[in-house]
Amino acid sequence: MVATWLPKASGTRTSSVKTLGITFVLAASMMCAAPKDVNASAMVGEPAPELSVTSLDGTPLDLARLRGRVVLVSMWATWCKACKQEMPALDAFYRQHHAQGIEIIALSSDRPRDRENVAKYMGSLSYPAAMITDARPNGFGSPTSLPMTYVIDTDGVVRAQMSPDGTPVTAKNLDDIVLPLLPMQHPQARNVRTRVVKDNAQDWHPAVIPAKITE
Repeated sequence: MVATWLPKASGTRTSSVKTLGITFVLAASMMCAAPKDVNASAMVGEPAPELSVTSLDGTPLDLARLRGRVVLVSMWATWCKACKQEMPALDAFYRQHHAQGIEIIALSSDRPRDRENVAKYMGSLSYPAAMITDARPNGFGSPTSLPMTYVIDTDGVVRAQMSPDGTPVTAKNLDDIVLPLLPMQHPQARNVRTRVVKDNAQDWHPAVIPAKITE
């Protein structure tokens, strides 16, 4: 959104300043989860881009080395209200299913100088986080809107993208979209597939993930 001055004939300079201020406020309020296209380098149905980064606690995180596990790459920021609203659901999901093969990499879009604030906020959460500016390489690029979560299957393919303006991160959506990607030997995966087939009366294939969940 680009703010422009109104013609002087339409009002006083004071009126124009107020209009400009309102425009900036509206733009700022929409930046957290604006309905924009996601980064074209991470496309659903395509191999996930490269991603390697050191977490805030010094642990190396390499997406390629997590092959065989289901990975959620979650992009967020401490100033993003919508991000904070979905993080408890991510944390609960990670705690419950990490042992079954679920991984989460949280990439903070905060400025490098705010690293301490990021670490402090993540202190109450169980999944690892890193600064997006530390990622080398980062094939996902910078997010065009926040929050944004990519779901990557055990073969390293992007199977879904989750965001407030599309499919939000909720406990139900995580169960419906992510759990079916777990290897069949895990009871959670079998149970979810059975429930989806029963509820929707249709065949279910682990590689077919709905782009949207209709409540």
